[in-house]
Amino acid sequence: MPSAGRNPPIPSTSRFPTSSPSARHRRRHVPRQYLAPSFDFNKQYRDGYSFGSEGGPLDYYILYGPDPKSVVKTWAWLVGTTPLPPLWSLGYQQSRYSYYPEAEVRRIASKLRSERIPADVIWLDIDYQLKNRPFTVDPERSLISTR
Repeated sequence: MPSAGRNPPIPSTSRFPTSSPSARHRRRHVPRQYLAPSFDFNKQYRDGYSFGSEGGPLDYYILYGPDPKSVVKTWAWLVGTTPLPPLWSLGYQQSRYSYYPEAEVRRIASKLRSERIPADVIWLDIDYQLKNRPFTVDPERSLISTR
């Protein structure tokens, strides 16, 4: 039995080979304290460094490239690329504390169109919340039908 204040014995992780995807999945369920990585960069030895894991195998990926662009390209190949956001979210978004009533929102939209300002979003703010509570809709003031 481990004494108070010390970590319990580290379970054997030799049954988790790093080459098998299902083994990596199983390894995720080993408590994090057993897979804590350690790094030592020139602390003890002037011309050396070490890294490892006390609790068993840990996957490391060392990416090399002659320039940052090639390193990022390799990283994207390894983990995948970030999906692009919806096109409308990249456009101009009009916002202020609030627009109320609906006629005001429509007037602002018409003005933006007449001035040829390509607004993709008009944010409706706090006036449409029930008693200013987040993630609520006041059915009396909302432009959204709550029926």
